[in-house]
Amino acid sequence: FDRKPRGTVHVYNKQNGKWVVVNKLYEPPQKSDDRNYGSGIAGHGQYVAIGAFGYQPRKIYISKAGSSDFSNPTLLQNLVLPTDRFIQEIGNLAMENEWLVVPVSTNDQRVGPRNVIFFYKRDAKENWNLDHEME
Repeated sequence: FDRKPRGTVHVYNKQNGKWVVVNKLYEPPQKSDDRNYGSGIAGHGQYVAIGAFGYQPRKIYISKAGSSDFSNPTLLQNLVLPTDRFIQEIGNLAMENEWLVVPVSTNDQRVGPRNVIFFYKRDAKENWNLDHEME
């Protein structure tokens, strides 16, 4: 049983004109803690992407809501970002429909610092796969 504090993402829903916490999404248990769980968040419809950028390699957790208030969410995927790009920082995530956009800063000593955007696409089986990237 892991008693270390874990990162938490609070889910809000607007009720009678006020924002109310309806659920909390906790960092999945890991062998080591991640100080950066929730450092990047994007959502659309039933899906939410939560960045965990303190891990090496960098990770994004993809979850799906069990209902409109995100109760009983299902962790769909532990998305590991490409390890060959020497990712230093990750920008704000964006999600719309079946697309997840992940901007990163890299620092490969062979080619120097670069800004790259990874485009992930959700398939019919709810897997998110790297579709293309752009510098």
